[in-house]
This record gives sequence, structure tokens and C-alpha cells, in this order.
Amino acid sequence: MKKEHEALITKLLIEIENSPKGELERRQRTRLWAMITENKNSTEQKQY
Repeated sequence: MKKEHEALITKLLIEIENSPKGELERRQRTRLWAMITENKNSTEQKQY
């Protein structure tokens, strides 16, 4: 796993832990999704 991905995941886990509802804000969800689908084509990205 890339170091930048590890850093992002750590940041997101802290945000979830501190969130009253246990959710990520939209901007963070978008970054997470971009990381997950990084090596996928646009058709595959939409399937998830």
C-alpha cells in the first residue's frame, strides 16, 4: 500500500472516530472512493 494511502486511511479513521454519527464528510468520502478506484476504468468505477 502506498504511504499516501496509509496516511489517508489513518486520517479517515480518526475522522470517523470523532464524528458523532460515525460518518465521513462528503469531501473525504470522495477522496476515499478515488483511492479505492484509482486503477479502474470509468465503467468499473461506476459498478462499485
